[in-house]
Amino acid sequence: MTTFQIIMVSLGALLGVSAFWDQIKTAVSSGIDKVKPEPKPEPVEPESPDHECVTCDIRLVDVVRCWEHLRCMCEENDLDKAKAELDKIFPLLVVESEDKPNEA
Repeated sequence: MTTFQIIMVSLGALLGVSAFWDQIKTAVSSGIDKVKPEPKPEPVEPESPDHECVTCDIRLVDVVRCWEHLRCMCEENDLDKAKAELDKIFPLLVVESEDKPNEA
């Protein structure tokens, strides 16, 4: 092979590489990402069970009050499906109306 042929093949190879440079770059970068080890998550230390929660002042009465408010808002906005789901989640809070006959 002559020097002229080697130069022409090298220029052709550079032209071919420049035409497909974006595909080559993404393939190489994805290959490098596969080789890199994934960072290990830091271990989470559990809280001590004897820790007393000072900010937990929520009482059952507050929860019931919030549930009633949410249920009333569903009724006002005609969200029957949401109201039915609330009744399924908290069945003990549902007050049965007197119109329904007792099942015995």
